[in-house]
Amino acid sequence: MLKRVLVVDDELSNRISIGTLLEQFGFDVTHSTSGADAISIYEKDPTYDLVILSVDMANGLNGFGTAKLIRQYQRAKRPYVVGVSSQVIPPEKILGTGMDFVLTKPLEAMKLNNLFSFPLKMVSP
Repeated sequence: MLKRVLVVDDELSNRISIGTLLEQFGFDVTHSTSGADAISIYEKDPTYDLVILSVDMANGLNGFGTAKLIRQYQRAKRPYVVGVSSQVIPPEKILGTGMDFVLTKPLEAMKLNNLFSFPLKMVSP
């Protein structure tokens, strides 16, 4: 069962809405404002079960760059990495990015509930 989630988005309103929904499902949520901040958090504590990244972060690392850096850490426990984007991104564009898949914003309770109601299938190395 997934328990610890790192939510990474440069928009405060997105972090709050995603974090609130996850907390309602009983998850322990940590918030991050940027890709660089997320990497710093992950380096200090690599025990997250899930990392949710905004694909469209404007300052510094975007979601794909952050996901690739997270994947470079060789940990016994590999987190699922899920992107969120305001645009639909075809699955073939996600391969090799470090993300397992991408959800479309706005995220709603039903989308997050569906995310956790089935085993996540890894699509990227």
